[in-house]
Amino acid sequence: YMGYVVDLTQQWTNFKAAKKALKNVVDRRQVQLTRDAHSGNVVKYRAELKEHLLEGVLDEQYAVEKTPQLLALMRNCHAALRWLVLHMASKDRDLLALVCPPGTEDQLKEGVMHLLVDMAQLRVRLKTL
Repeated sequence: YMGYVVDLTQQWTNFKAAKKALKNVVDRRQVQLTRDAHSGNVVKYRAELKEHLLEGVLDEQYAVEKTPQLLALMRNCHAALRWLVLHMASKDRDLLALVCPPGTEDQLKEGVMHLLVDMAQLRVRLKTL
């Protein structure tokens, strides 16, 4: 991975076999289930992050004791952020409509941005311990 983001639904349109393989994976129901899981977890993860970010809670001893939970939370947050950000940038209108149903785009973007900021705050506080 060199930092290039490619929308395979657009890039593979000229390749019949690749397009067919991708169509088997990008199933409408599966996209909706994954979207619901990740977008639903945004609120949950933000609440968990807020618990750790409360003033006076996150100190060196707390970080050592809660390392597995903090790492799991950060991993889950990153997975949700990565999936949502990448799929919200899709140029495929049908896929984008599944990821961001009409009327929910602003709310979803706001949730993603808040989660990103909360993750950055946790990272900074952990690095400064």
